[in-house]
Amino acid sequence: MTQEQQTALQRQVAKAMSAAGIQPGDPVMLTGHSQGGIAAASFAADPAFLERFTVTAVVTGGSPIARIDIPDSVSVLSVEHTQDPVPMLDGRDNPAKSNWVTVKAEADAQAITRSTQQAPTPADAHSTVRYEDTGELVDSSSDPNVAGLRTTIDPFLHGEGTVTRWQISG
Repeated sequence: MTQEQQTALQRQVAKAMSAAGIQPGDPVMLTGHSQGGIAAASFAADPAFLERFTVTAVVTGGSPIARIDIPDSVSVLSVEHTQDPVPMLDGRDNPAKSNWVTVKAEADAQAITRSTQQAPTPADAHSTVRYEDTGELVDSSSDPNVAGLRTTIDPFLHGEGTVTRWQISG
């Protein structure tokens, strides 16, 4: 994605968030898979975006975001499959920081799988279905780092909410 495209995407996302009624000071969690995770992490690292929105958490699946300088005030959960080449496209492991938890899992070791293949190909390891399965394992993890991060993101996942869908074009 070029800088111009990233800026256009950011403008449209900010417009959608404002239209959805997100006010300054409202906590925001940004999520995304693959390129969507890159966008979410980029927004969380952008001072201009952070002036408008209070991003408190980023959750990504299969996204190469290690080189994105996300502030320490934002909690990050990165989920990656060891057979998925996409998270390593930036050539670096995610930083070892107190606000950043990286969960690496075998895509073929899922307790619950909806995939038809026994041994995943790299494309299968990158699929949203496999990441959804791994997310279920993350939800039940007793790892203290994961459990600590869940306390930050749980308020976004429980209670009443409104779903709004936006189609961004042009």
